[in-house]
Amino acid sequence: MYGDVAIALLKELKRSTTGLPPHNDDSMRKIIREIEAVYKVMLQTLRANNFQVDDPSIACGLVVHHTSLIRNKRCALAYLSNRLAKIIELWWEAGSVVPEELKSCLSNNEAVFYEEYDKLISEYQAAVDVDLSQDPEPPKEVWIEVRVLKDHGTILTDDGEISLKKHEQMFLRRSDSELLIRQGILKLIDAKEDKSV
Repeated sequence: MYGDVAIALLKELKRSTTGLPPHNDDSMRKIIREIEAVYKVMLQTLRANNFQVDDPSIACGLVVHHTSLIRNKRCALAYLSNRLAKIIELWWEAGSVVPEELKSCLSNNEAVFYEEYDKLISEYQAAVDVDLSQDPEPPKEVWIEVRVLKDHGTILTDDGEISLKKHEQMFLRRSDSELLIRQGILKLIDAKEDKSV
């Protein structure tokens, strides 16, 4: 029956527990063949009636076929759109390299999209000089409490010069401290941590 393969494809995507099931080329090809077959039936019917449909039974049949064609098309696009959203989400979680266990799940076109998306994000990050993968969620606070792990001398921040001496604790702007935290010069102090050190 028309549409069964498309519905089965969407159900398969919904049931997937891995997040991104392998691309189902076979079902997509079947859906495309169904769409082409329905289109040919509609075209033959219209040509046989010189593109003038006065008989309500023929018109009804054309509407049913057209609705079936549109339904298959929408199911296929929903499948592809959902996969695309999961691939974009994968990039934000895994970065520029596709994890080995998921490489086989991508179609050739999806792998190309992943690479092009990575290139696009990299070009944008270089143009605006911002690492978008650094903080995927906005910070709750502008100021954070940090502890100095190594003597680092004086640094210039948005608020002026600050001397960083080992074992000191202070509040700094998140933007001023992120690089120093990654370099191991500062340590972020958790609000629950004992601050008596």
